[in-house]
Order: sequence, then structure tokens, then C-alpha cells
Amino acid sequence: MTLIPLDWFKYLFGDTPIAPVVLTFVAITVLGVIAYRVWPVIKRLVSTLTALEKLPDFMDKQESFRQNTTATLHKQDESLASQDVKIQEIHHEVNYNNGTSVKDAVERVEEGVAGWYVAHNELRSQLGLPAIDTETPIKKKPPRKRAPRIPKTEGTP
Repeated sequence: MTLIPLDWFKYLFGDTPIAPVVLTFVAITVLGVIAYRVWPVIKRLVSTLTALEKLPDFMDKQESFRQNTTATLHKQDESLASQDVKIQEIHHEVNYNNGTSVKDAVERVEEGVAGWYVAHNELRSQLGLPAIDTETPIKKKPPRKRAPRIPKTEGTP
């Protein structure tokens, strides 16, 4: 059986006119394109509805988290208050404050040691020895190089 032009159409569709068949194919194609374009919107809509379904549980978790956070913040406030007191004590010790700080005590010791240097140098001059230079800072030796430490791990002595 040899098919001549448009005989294949009659073979597939019989006596149906060509216009409704073409319109049906065009309509199916258009619907496919529309479905392809609308699919991301449908996906977002479904995910939004799913999230709304889980929202009450999420809100309960957030409320319990907020209550735990509030308790933690109160503990942090107490800790910061005690740290402020300690910082004030340190500030008192490292700044001049009319004789009661460590800084004032170090200054008194330095003045006392300077007096000993004067007396020591007078004694050295009576013995004919050169005076000790108290103005030039003492040169310190650089620290010796050490092998790197191996950190202890759990279970090692």
C-alpha cells in the first residue's frame, strides 16, 4: 500500500477534518509550555503550604529557645557584673592612688633601691672601686631556644 500525500492523515484520523486535529496538537503544545512555565510557581506554593503546616511546631521551639536564652542572658549579666568588679580592682592596683596600689609600692621600692645604689657607690668609692652605673639598663640575654613542646593528648601521662 503506497501512501500519497495526506493519505497518511486519512489512514490515522479517518474522515476527521484536518483543522480540529491541528488545533488539538497546538492546544496540547501550548498547555505543555504553560505547565512548564507555571511549575516553579506551583512548587513554591506547595512548599509554602508545607511550611505553614509546620509553623506552630516551629513557633513552640522558638518560644522554648527564647526562654532558655533569657535564662542564659541573666547568667551572663551576673558574670559580667562580677567581671566589672574584678576589673575595677585591677584598675585600682595598676594605677596611682595615693599609696595603696601595686604601682605605688613598686615606685617606693625603686626609690629605696636607688638609695641603696647611692650608699653602695659611696662605699665603692671609699674602697677605690669604680661606681656602678645605675642609669644604663641591664642587657638581658635572649631566651634560649627550646625544642617545641608536644601537646599532651588524652590518656598520656
